[in-house]
Amino acid sequence: MTETLAQGHRDNRLLAALPSAALAAMDSELRQISIAQGVLIYEPGDAVEDVYFPQTAMISLLVVTKDVGSVEASTVGREGALGLIARYTEVLWAEAQQIAACNATHDAASRLTRWLLQCADRTGSDKLPLTQEFLAQMLSVRRTT
Repeated sequence: MTETLAQGHRDNRLLAALPSAALAAMDSELRQISIAQGVLIYEPGDAVEDVYFPQTAMISLLVVTKDVGSVEASTVGREGALGLIARYTEVLWAEAQQIAACNATHDAASRLTRWLLQCADRTGSDKLPLTQEFLAQMLSVRRTT
């Protein structure tokens, strides 16, 4: 392991938290790269072939919308990694990003529609015993809205 690579391991908190044996097993696969600002790392649906462990930068996770263009849903920095997730988690995360973008750009009626459809889909029923108070809390609006 080169001194530069060893320093990079300490700069990324996720790599630094790994046991020495695990880090040594990954050593032949790890390399430092520089990526210019604005470079697209993954498109939706791309196969994950590389895992990125930021050291001194951050990666923005964007949701692309028809109306607004793109909305930053989250970031990954030296505390984590990008591309290191199971398929279900990846789908769940993409859905969470989409919901965050919708919550930021759509009105309460549109968000309510999405939420009710999502509940019906997840429960397999069109009967949802919900109160106005609970719905307001889930949508982060006043009950009168």
